[in-house]
Amino acid sequence: MKKTYELIAENEFCEEKNLRYRLYRHWDAKKPTACVIMFNPARIDPNPFRLGVTLTKVFEHIENDYGSMVVVNLYPTVKDKKKDLKQNERKFDERNFTYIKNAVMSSDKVVLFWGNDTGMSKDVRFIRLLRENENKLNCFRLTEKSKQPDYIYALNRNNHTLKKCIITAEDKFQIID
Repeated sequence: MKKTYELIAENEFCEEKNLRYRLYRHWDAKKPTACVIMFNPARIDPNPFRLGVTLTKVFEHIENDYGSMVVVNLYPTVKDKKKDLKQNERKFDERNFTYIKNAVMSSDKVVLFWGNDTGMSKDVRFIRLLRENENKLNCFRLTEKSKQPDYIYALNRNNHTLKKCIITAEDKFQIID
């Protein structure tokens, strides 16, 4: 038996400003699309055949049921580690929000995966977008500190599963299953 895959890989970025807006991978046209919202990208233009360690772990949770994945970030500034992102780089970016909105609207499932944040994830436009698409929202768990969708460094299929989540009237995230 021989099976042929057609992989489509796209990265949308601005190299001059060190910003990545969107990473897209498509491998099966018969299956729906999943969107993953993370904190910030670590690489501006990653190799199309490799994902970072953590994103690979997220991919393992969706690969059987989905045929494409679009990854966007709360903040488009490329930094190797979240802690390296300066406070002035943690602000609402209209162009980035357009990418987030398009990814959420065009996806069948949205995986929230960013950890603690006090900026973009609290923006009224962002909260409204998620609330309007609440039927798509999923996360692995919430952070203890601020009850936001957690970024799990050691994510694995044995210990973590995607769970349905909602946004409460108080703009807090809550797991419902």
